[in-house]
Amino acid sequence: MSSVAAEMASRKNTPRELQIFPIDTATSCQYKWTWSTLFLSSGRSSSCHRCQTWDVKDDIKNFHNHPGKIGDREKMLEGEWPGNGCEYCKKIEDAGGESERSSYINKELMSPPELEYNPTATKVTPRILEVYFANVCNQKCVYCSPIFSNLIQKEIEKFGPIVDDEYDLKGYEVVPEYRRMKREFWEWMDDNAIHLYNFQVLGGEPLYQKEIFECLEFFEARELPQLNWKIFSNLKHNFKGFKQKVDRISALVERGAIRSFEMVCSIDNWGPQAEFARSGMKLDEWKRNFEYVLHNPYITLSIHSTISPVTISTMPEFYKMVMEYSKVKKIDYGWNTVKMPSFMNPEILGHYTEKFYDELLDVVEATDYRKRYLEGFKKQCVSHPVDVPRLTKLRNYLDGIDKRRGTDWKSLYPWMVEAMDKEGAI
Repeated sequence: MSSVAAEMASRKNTPRELQIFPIDTATSCQYKWTWSTLFLSSGRSSSCHRCQTWDVKDDIKNFHNHPGKIGDREKMLEGEWPGNGCEYCKKIEDAGGESERSSYINKELMSPPELEYNPTATKVTPRILEVYFANVCNQKCVYCSPIFSNLIQKEIEKFGPIVDDEYDLKGYEVVPEYRRMKREFWEWMDDNAIHLYNFQVLGGEPLYQKEIFECLEFFEARELPQLNWKIFSNLKHNFKGFKQKVDRISALVERGAIRSFEMVCSIDNWGPQAEFARSGMKLDEWKRNFEYVLHNPYITLSIHSTISPVTISTMPEFYKMVMEYSKVKKIDYGWNTVKMPSFMNPEILGHYTEKFYDELLDVVEATDYRKRYLEGFKKQCVSHPVDVPRLTKLRNYLDGIDKRRGTDWKSLYPWMVEAMDKEGAI
């Protein structure tokens, strides 16, 4: 055993003070060292959810150190862009914006413990673990896919895909190794949770999945004073069941079993456009559950919003509400744009998105550091030429959604119909 490994082993059950990320090359990104996303029921993993996933079914306990991830780290050490999805940030930076990588990621105190002893180590222990247990969900967001919603999967199985070349038509299948992988995952957690700074659970809808109880039981049986547990939830839940789960989580924080808990509320905009974009959402239900957490002293709140053609127009209205809620308790928030399906990327509308970005930027305080990221998204979208082929695909897709779900997208987005007509997207 090397001296570094021996030191790590001796401190296995000791939480360590987090260090500043020591790697400072032109392309370095701490997420590549620090972050692992694990799609457990399909046996794949990535570092940062913008990036390529790697098959880790046969070696699930080494999900963070797959050879593909190590290769990306080695390229970053040499100042090279590794590809494999890192183009997401490169594209924003090339447009003159500030990406997550260039703006704040490397400043976060979450450097892997190995870098304390070897600042160029490429085989490391993650500080952030993001887990997708399954695709079980209770919504059918129009920009989502079977990978993240079994309801969309069932809809495609019944009617077929609307757009053949944008989704994996095989749908989503839980691999036969899932039970074995999940058992080994919890064994990995037993050995390594002490080193985690953030444990994030996504879906599907985590509060709607049975694995939420496995998580609760795991943390209720341990003391992890360094760990922040984070759940991304659409808040679609009957209030009684929602309250019971939230109260169990609150008890963990109250007794110090975990450092903190963050509820990341997944919602993009407001009004009928929100219920269209996130099919199945009931705004009254979302509001009641959100306000219960808002007034809970043991839970921190965040909001995560996806910018897309079907969400951007009423996003400013929603964020005015967020600013009012922030007077009750501090609320973190942030945005991303859709990568796939490509016709849901707002860049396809080019300059037609500018007024909505400006309205949203007007809502965000001038001193808010997140405004820079929003400005980066705006630059990326507005500078992009209008993409007529993808606009046509979007129009056909939304027409197909209307037929399946009995909706009327044209009445909700007259600005988009006008843009499509003007550009000849028919």
